[in-house]
Amino acid sequence: MVHSDRLRQIADGGLPYPVIWHIYPTNACNSKCSHCIMKTERAKGGQLSARQLVLAINEANHHGATTMHFSGGGEPTLNPYLSYAAGDAHASGLAVALSTNGILPAPAVDYLRVSIDAGCRETYRKVRGVDCFDRVVANIKKARPRKDLGLAMLITDTPDVDWATELRWLHNIAKEVRADFIHIRPAWYDRQSTIPWPCELCAGDLEAPPVYYRRDKFDRSWKTCCATPLNVVVTANGEFALCQDRPDLTFGRLEDGFGKAWSSKAHLDLLSRHFPDEGCPRCVMGPYHEIIEQVYIRDEMRLALV
Repeated sequence: MVHSDRLRQIADGGLPYPVIWHIYPTNACNSKCSHCIMKTERAKGGQLSARQLVLAINEANHHGATTMHFSGGGEPTLNPYLSYAAGDAHASGLAVALSTNGILPAPAVDYLRVSIDAGCRETYRKVRGVDCFDRVVANIKKARPRKDLGLAMLITDTPDVDWATELRWLHNIAKEVRADFIHIRPAWYDRQSTIPWPCELCAGDLEAPPVYYRRDKFDRSWKTCCATPLNVVVTANGEFALCQDRPDLTFGRLEDGFGKAWSSKAHLDLLSRHFPDEGCPRCVMGPYHEIIEQVYIRDEMRLALV
């Protein structure tokens, strides 16, 4: 299992340095999504300077990271230094990922994720609040990631949208642009959504590229998350944050050094908090927690073979 040494350390109560650094180059955005989960961050403003981006790359390498993921926050391609930072990160030996809305051309990266959120221009305009669907598709066609290309679609409560049809249309686009997969996830934060799930409506109906999805990211039976030490977020304001879904939980500044912040009382206090009880809005780290808990803490994989 990849990074099993760090997973074992976490299970044993240790605090290894993170594998993935999520960098938020800017809080500015060129979309107007009604379902945006980063409205608070956008209101704060903020953008990492060229010096801060270089510092983040150096700190990530010094502390054993393997991957640097540029996301947001806002729309990362709006930071004028992103292309240079992506190139420097790759040259330093880090795998480089980018999550973008695709309105602007993407720099060269290893893993490219484009959130298109629709299968046609009309629905895109409803969901995204801007009329850029054709431009996004054109930019995806031009993109040449070194490893793989994924298209993402959020399932929202936008009126008069047939998400099963949207998925079929998006799947056709994915084949046209030679995407490696489609990723579908819920945009809503409530746990009782009545929106029909497109993968159930289209079961067995779609060929390659594959469609990956996790319908419910909210069912968490644990009290303290084991997975957050696998990653760290550098916000557009230069602060370290605990998790992609909780950029409000910060524990130090980039300029003050990562090692000091990672072992600080502020960080340790955050790790001990009971986040599900506080109402985490969603959970992208949940599946990682399940692996640590089931394989390393409860040893369910071995027991299943007995």
